[in-house]
Amino acid sequence: MSEIKTVKEAGKRLQWRFTQGKAFQPNQTDVDALNMLTETIFALQQKTTKENDAFAKLYAIMLREFVFKYRDIMTATDMLNSSISDYSLSARVQMLQTELNHAETNAFFDNLGVVPEWKDEVKNINEIPAAKIKNREIIEKANKDGKGKDLLMAMSAYDYDTVERAVYANVSTIIQKHNKKA
Repeated sequence: MSEIKTVKEAGKRLQWRFTQGKAFQPNQTDVDALNMLTETIFALQQKTTKENDAFAKLYAIMLREFVFKYRDIMTATDMLNSSISDYSLSARVQMLQTELNHAETNAFFDNLGVVPEWKDEVKNINEIPAAKIKNREIIEKANKDGKGKDLLMAMSAYDYDTVERAVYANVSTIIQKHNKKA
């Protein structure tokens, strides 16, 4: 039976073993100490994940999407982790605001039956050159239909504060619903 009873003892044992300055053959006490540490780490990871179940679900959903995109779990994991940690929440809200305004602008053009020349090239509304927005054909069509001012409204339909409040409200709602189920 092993003499290792606590995580602290396991850590001390492995610290002592690895600081001897010479090669060694691990014995059962070393194995028990290592197993205790790895099991403790796993239990803490499991506890943290269960306490943050809603985040864990979102992470799993996004990891699936990243695996589909990158076709490699290591690359997908690295890219997702970077995507989460490299940007602040406010930066993500700004990105969402931009995407929502882009969607509104595209919906505006779809409703007019006009396909802007940049439609397949531009992924971010901020990339649309101002000169192209003023494209005579588009503005003439919009003005003819009485919708000229709607273009500017579509391009700025969502302001930062509105998007931020929506994010907070939706996140709060899903956490509250999730906590009621738990």
